[in-house]
Amino acid sequence: MDNTDTNNFFIIDKLNSYQQYKTLYGYLEGLPLCIESLDEITNPDKADKIGIANPEISDTNTMCKKGEFEGFKILIVMFWSHILSKKESEWVDKKYLLERFDKDKECLKEVLDYYSIEIVIKEDYKECIQELQKGIYYAHWIICGDGEGKLPNGGNSNLIMQYIDALKIFWINGGSLVFWNDNYPLTYECNLFLENAEFPGDVSKTKVRFSGNHDGKSFMYPGDISSGIEEGSKIGKFINRRRFFDGKNELFSLAHNLIKIAEGTTVSFIKESDNIAPFQTFGYEHQGGKNILFYIPHYKYNHGYLILEGGFTKLFNELDTDGTKRYILNISAFTTMFTKRNNTEKGENWKTNFKLTPFDFKIDESVKGPIKNKGISYQFDIVYLLDATGSMGSYLAAARDNCINISKQLREQLPKFDFNFGAVLYRDPVDCPGERNKTYSLKSDVARLKRELSSETADGGGDGPEDWVGAYDLALNNIAWRNGTRLIIHIADAPAHGSQWCGKKNHEEENSKLYPLIQKSVDKKIKIIGFQIGSSPKNCFTKFGQEYNKRGGVFYKICEFNGSMNANEISKHFYYVYLL
Repeated sequence: MDNTDTNNFFIIDKLNSYQQYKTLYGYLEGLPLCIESLDEITNPDKADKIGIANPEISDTNTMCKKGEFEGFKILIVMFWSHILSKKESEWVDKKYLLERFDKDKECLKEVLDYYSIEIVIKEDYKECIQELQKGIYYAHWIICGDGEGKLPNGGNSNLIMQYIDALKIFWINGGSLVFWNDNYPLTYECNLFLENAEFPGDVSKTKVRFSGNHDGKSFMYPGDISSGIEEGSKIGKFINRRRFFDGKNELFSLAHNLIKIAEGTTVSFIKESDNIAPFQTFGYEHQGGKNILFYIPHYKYNHGYLILEGGFTKLFNELDTDGTKRYILNISAFTTMFTKRNNTEKGENWKTNFKLTPFDFKIDESVKGPIKNKGISYQFDIVYLLDATGSMGSYLAAARDNCINISKQLREQLPKFDFNFGAVLYRDPVDCPGERNKTYSLKSDVARLKRELSSETADGGGDGPEDWVGAYDLALNNIAWRNGTRLIIHIADAPAHGSQWCGKKNHEEENSKLYPLIQKSVDKKIKIIGFQIGSSPKNCFTKFGQEYNKRGGVFYKICEFNGSMNANEISKHFYYVYLL
């Protein structure tokens, strides 16, 4: 022993008496558990030395040793199946989790047999509640449905909220949850759980909700997706961190020995702009959405791990795609929480004696419903805020002429949303008192809105800055916004009045008037997209966004267009608002 090592002197000193020995024991007990100390049950991560393809599964390169979790059970539930939709693939079926659809491709049961993990499959809320109470499952995998009140086995869909309550108890008791979403609206149970879950620690509620519908069929590769990296460079990448940490214990990453992962046939996702706390991003699909998230509670809490996945088709007839089998095995091992349980439950005993705390849950089958997911904003209001002065004639016409196509695109992409459209046309009554701003109320009949706008012509203005204050005042106070998603699409080629906004002295009394309106848009949780036509309004849109974000706004984006660009070309970009 090196007598110059002060740590060793510390340990020697602890051995001077029994009492000091007990102190030493407590000290050692509190030390973090390094993953290398579990080399009897795990394999090292050597992804940086593997090459460009995932290696064949073997007992030297999987996260844990073969057969390591014998006797462990996962409860899987399918709330979606081809039985519920003629458009769904035939292989999205309970039986093909247990047996092969294609004789040359393994099924999920065969994959999990590697670790000797057993799976039990159910198809309705009541059966799951009954199983979760037993405490015999270490994890519950949820293949999410669409919330339309039908279950694959014809079970009672009115029990959805009781199921969510049982999920929360299971999770708080240490059970891990893996939500397998797919193209929206196959996100129902996941979003409903996220709406109702209470997280331990500083962030008790999460704003995370899965939505959207992207084609998958691409691969994701390891890369740097940390917060400081430019967003575009994250597309098609998953986290390259090879170790996670729970505040005390070192954990293998879900990326253990993974070189690439298939997305699945279709995927839902979280938008890049969304606040995902307390979750962390694991991956971005090839169109830029966050399609895999995870949550690791601090070690002092008993809660299980959470994984949110955007593409459940990989569980069925796609297990042969490069990386999928390894990814599934990583999830199944990771969610046993083996590092934490080895450290807190005295090594090997945690496996032989594993069981969660059973709980009693009285099911009330008389409840009426089903109860819709409060976490999803089914109502979606869009208001066009249009500069209608003389220079904007072609843009006003383009917005009017394309509003029906825009509505059609949105309703196809998000069929469960109830869209209403309205408009505010503003000019410059600040300089020209005879000019009037005008409001067109929200309506679902977009053809009617088009007819109403057809009577409008672009005229007035002339000095440069226009009446942004009057426009936002009407949008915030004269529009009957519904509860749900609220969006303003602001199209302008000129800034607001006041030197703070337009860069020159111009009606200085207007400077202060925009700030309370920005605050009100934040309070109302209104998202804003600014269509900046030319360079003149650039500083105004930028400053507006800075003030909006500083106050905690939910979403603000500027789309810049050259002033000479054809208005019809710009209008083609409108339908991208469905990505919100």
